[in-house]
Amino acid sequence: MTLPAKRQKPASGILRTPERVYPRHRKWLRSHECVVTLSDCNVACSSVVEVSHIRTAANSGTGLKPRDSDAVPMCSLHHRNYHDYGHETWQRVYGLDLAKLAAEFASRTPDEKLREAMKEMARG
Repeated sequence: MTLPAKRQKPASGILRTPERVYPRHRKWLRSHECVVTLSDCNVACSSVVEVSHIRTAANSGTGLKPRDSDAVPMCSLHHRNYHDYGHETWQRVYGLDLAKLAAEFASRTPDEKLREAMKEMARG
């Protein structure tokens, strides 16, 4: 018995890098404190730090997760708040520019593959 050919997903029109997940970068992000500690937030962050992907209309959609280069470390409370409030409201409440923070983390990552992928995206 022959199986039918596998269906091809339709192109979304979003430029994708070969990889979107970089385990070494994620581990490095989790080694930092929650980014909210950089602001005047009075909420005590929990000890569990998660990788929070910055979601905007430009980098996400149905079934599409932002690249790891668009991520920052957040405690579980602030990560949940980010998804509950939405990107713009969360930034306004905590007074942080998450895109700048994510870019800074990505530029300093010890993950060579991620840094190389960012160079490729900048060129092309």
